[in-house]
Amino acid sequence: METFLDERVPTQSLDENAFGLIVEGDSMEPKISEGDYVTVSPNKEARSGNIVIARTRKDHGVYLKKYFLHGERATKVRLVSLNTEYPPLEFERSDFSFIYPVVGLFRKM
Repeated sequence: METFLDERVPTQSLDENAFGLIVEGDSMEPKISEGDYVTVSPNKEARSGNIVIARTRKDHGVYLKKYFLHGERATKVRLVSLNTEYPPLEFERSDFSFIYPVVGLFRKM
């Protein structure tokens, strides 16, 4: 989230604030690959089991992962990579400045 590009990619999102990101890394292989574009919907609530973009408050780390709520009162967050070479990450819900669901994927050929 360090570079801004003025590009457009196809999406079916109706969220007027939707935005796209270019994926870096291989943690979501084989479903989502480096260089893919994901569409994010900031006006839609992320639900357990969604793939999300999540940004931590402390170090401003940004993650593309599968999102799960757990614990008493659903205050714990587990972020899981689809690539099994990456271990799950555990956080408190309050550790995040945002968690937005991914609502689209676009891959250039």
